[in-house]
Amino acid sequence: MYEVSSAIPKVLQEFCSRVERFNFDRHCLSPLRLAKNSKRLRRSESAESITLVLKCIGKYTDLVTFKVGYYHRNRWINLSYKKIARVTGLSVSRVQRAMSELQRGGFIGVHEIREKVINQHGHEMIISKTAIKNVNLGLFAYFGLASIIERERKKAVKRLRQREEQDRAEAAKEYIPDCAKGLKGFAQAKATMQALKYQMKQQAKQARKAASEPPDIFEWDDGIPY
Repeated sequence: MYEVSSAIPKVLQEFCSRVERFNFDRHCLSPLRLAKNSKRLRRSESAESITLVLKCIGKYTDLVTFKVGYYHRNRWINLSYKKIARVTGLSVSRVQRAMSELQRGGFIGVHEIREKVINQHGHEMIISKTAIKNVNLGLFAYFGLASIIERERKKAVKRLRQREEQDRAEAAKEYIPDCAKGLKGFAQAKATMQALKYQMKQQAKQARKAASEPPDIFEWDDGIPY
């Protein structure tokens, strides 16, 4: 078993730890205790694949949206089967089988993304992109984490909103004129609006002046300058 990073939220660390029980007790995930289309108990090899994939999914679950992926250069990347295979050490085919079983049990939702593009020959093509993967909240309930995950989700949403407000406030500072700095609330808003009106009037005045000025180069009717 690979080790899960301590950098992820503690509730997800706990989930990844509890998931390992499935290796020894198939009944902890009762919808997956039996092999597909069989009354036989799931084999250890299949259980190991599912366990490893679930640990990887837990590691990359976003607590706000419950999508599975990660941010790279401020851009969200959906977790691919190849990435899961690299992290877990499984083959891509074993990852696909494990994901198929998790979808069958209703624990993971996978939504395919297809996009129409025009190739270099001008022909229309349909390409597949990395599918969006969502975790069902019921998965955490099987490991006794339903109430905790809900509480941590609310905290994560609150933190996200606070960051967004801070970002908006920082961005707004760039547009506050010198005359409005030091003011607060309504007074700052009025001063900012007045400064913006003045700037717009000045820009309109410059535009009218530029339109009334004669061109620097005169041209004959044939378009040749002289």
